Amino acid sequence: MSSALYSSAPFKVVSMLDPAIDLEAMGKAAIWQYVSDRDFSLLKFKAGMEPLVYFVRRLPESFALSIASTAANDEIKYLTAFSVCTVRVDGRTDDDGNPLGQFIPAWLNSPGTGHSEILKNDEAAMFPMDERREIGEVAYKRSFLRRGRKLSLLPLPSFLTDLASRAQSSRLADAVARPSSASEAEQDTALVDESLSVGLGDATEKASTTEASTETRP
Repeated sequence: MSSALYSSAPFKVVSMLDPAIDLEAMGKAAIWQYVSDRDFSLLKFKAGMEPLVYFVRRLPESFALSIASTAANDEIKYLTAFSVCTVRVDGRTDDDGNPLGQFIPAWLNSPGTGHSEILKNDEAAMFPMDERREIGEVAYKRSFLRRGRKLSLLPLPSFLTDLASRAQSSRLADAVARPSSASEAEQDTALVDESLSVGLGDATEKASTTEASTETRP
C-alpha cells in the first residue's frame, strides 16, 4: 500500500469509470485491488489517452464533523466530501478532446478573499456526478484512516454495469468476426451473459468480505 494514502498531502485518484483506464492490460486481480484500495501504481492507461486525475486532500476537522452530523445519507456525504476535498484535477478536455489545462478551485486560486474552502456549484458541475460520488467516497474514507489500516471500497453499480457492457461488446465482436451460424451467435451471447453475471457476483462478494474483515480488525 502506498504511503501516500496516509500522508497529509493530496492523494491522487482516478475514477474506475474513466475511459482511459486499460482494464484488459491491468487484468482482473489488479482491477479489483484498485477498486478496493485505490493504489495509483496499479493503473494502466490506453495509448494516447489521458485520464482525469483528481487530487484530494483530507477533510479539515470542521468539515468532517459537519458532514458526519448533518448529511442526510451517504450520497450527500460523499458529494459534499468531493467538493471540500478536491484541490486539483489534471487531464481535463473539452467535448472535442482538446486539453483544457489544470483545474484549481477558486478558493485556492484567490487566497485571502474570504472564499469558503469548498468548490462552487458551477465548479463541481464540471465533473460527472457518478465520478464525484466515487471520488468523494475515497476522499471521505481516507480522511479517517490511521496508518496501517487499509482503505476498502466496494465497486459502484455504475462501474459494474460499465464493466459488463465493455466485456459483452468485446466478446460479441469476437463472435461476429469469426464465421458462425445464427444459433452459435445466440449461444455466445448467452454464455457472455452468464459468465458476466457469475464474475461480477464473485467480485462483489470478494469486496464485501474484504470490507467486513477490515472493519472487524482492531
